[in-house]
Amino acid sequence: MLKHFIFFLTIVGFLNSNAQKQNITLHAISDFKQVSQKNHVSFYVHKYKKALAINAGKHKGKFAIAQATKTIAKGTYQVTITTLGEIDGESTYRLFVNDQQVAEQQNQPTEKDYQPQTLNFGTIKIPKKATIKIAFNSHTNGKIPEGNGTAFSRGRWTQLTLTPLD
Repeated sequence: MLKHFIFFLTIVGFLNSNAQKQNITLHAISDFKQVSQKNHVSFYVHKYKKALAINAGKHKGKFAIAQATKTIAKGTYQVTITTLGEIDGESTYRLFVNDQQVAEQQNQPTEKDYQPQTLNFGTIKIPKKATIKIAFNSHTNGKIPEGNGTAFSRGRWTQLTLTPLD
């Protein structure tokens, strides 16, 4: 009987440790908030695409910043961001942990608007009670005429995914 009980506890412990290893997905429109920060502009929610974005008509070449509203457990994570590629520019995305930039990635050129792209921020250590922010910009590649200039991407992104490594 004791052997069965120990076996049961071992299985429960194994299942619990595996449950803790699940990916954490933070959705841009529900798990991030607007924050006022020097040298960053405001963003808007693109409801149809479930993305955060910059009004490129007002803020050409500028960065906006969003702060996660959920606390992530201390640990080491593989971090990716899901963005929406845009034909008029390749936006840049910056990951901040406790106000320190720890990674940066840029969208790849695309021939089709709103094609999801997964950008890898790499292996990131997240300390206890860390503040996580994503900065994103509007950008032009000079390919799409608009008015007297060229059109800009809006830095649309939909989620940040953290995969526990420890």
